[in-house]
Amino acid sequence: MELGSWDASVLIAIVVFSIAELAVMIWGLVDLIKRPVAQVRWANKGVWGAINVLINTFVGTIIYFVFGRIPAPIDDSDGVGGADAAGTKRAVDSLYGGSDS
Repeated sequence: MELGSWDASVLIAIVVFSIAELAVMIWGLVDLIKRPVAQVRWANKGVWGAINVLINTFVGTIIYFVFGRIPAPIDDSDGVGGADAAGTKRAVDSLYGGSDS
């Protein structure tokens, strides 16, 4: 079966899927490189990099994003967080400036 005998829509689908697969793999590797070791499960970036690259890219990257990452701790030291009205007002004021009224 020669490549020239394939339908153009099949070739386009293969190219689009390949580009998407490469983009997802790069996204996972960049996230892995930038993420501190403390936020990587089992603190082993090499293993997660290998999983990302060697296992089918979509599957490997999904495995990393679901099982390999540890969520970053929430820093609430600035006092803006919380469900109280004063904290919400401080957050809105810091984002959009103080109220003019």
